[in-house]
Amino acid sequence: MGKFDLANIPKEILQIVFLGLLLFGGGGWAYVTYLWNPTADKIAALGARVEANRKVIDAARGQEAELKGTLLKLRGVQKEAASAGADFPVVSMRENFNAIVTMEVLMGRFGVSVVSMSVAAPKKTESYIELPVLLNVRGPFQGIANSIAALALQPRIYNFQDVTFTGPETETGIPAKMTMLLYERAL
Repeated sequence: MGKFDLANIPKEILQIVFLGLLLFGGGGWAYVTYLWNPTADKIAALGARVEANRKVIDAARGQEAELKGTLLKLRGVQKEAASAGADFPVVSMRENFNAIVTMEVLMGRFGVSVVSMSVAAPKKTESYIELPVLLNVRGPFQGIANSIAALALQPRIYNFQDVTFTGPETETGIPAKMTMLLYERAL
């Protein structure tokens, strides 16, 4: 066998080989460009989405466990609230009247007089009724403060809001407005 000489190969064969190489190279380029790369990109994107979804699922599982614990705590608190509500006394209109009389007597001990009093509309919640009593009182500053403190020590729940001193102190005392809240258990 002799030496391979490209010059001895017929021109038609070289054209066919060149055309074959050109078609093979062009076809390979087209395959990689239009099929392989887009498919690989889609596979990579889907892999990233799968990984992100796994993280979301893991986070949801963690939240589920946390919510189960919170639900158990909530059930315990609901049981405590139900038992506490059972201990909350049912208060009649007469007892509310007695509470107002007690308030007037205690304020009188500290030199505070009730100038006017009105009962506002009750506010009902799920477990209790809040009865606001709007008060205008007059007395020494220290007497007003001491009477509120004395009422806070009573077994009945008294709560005071919006205590406002409405004028200057005179020899009869300082005028004040306040809201006293009484509570009843909701039936």
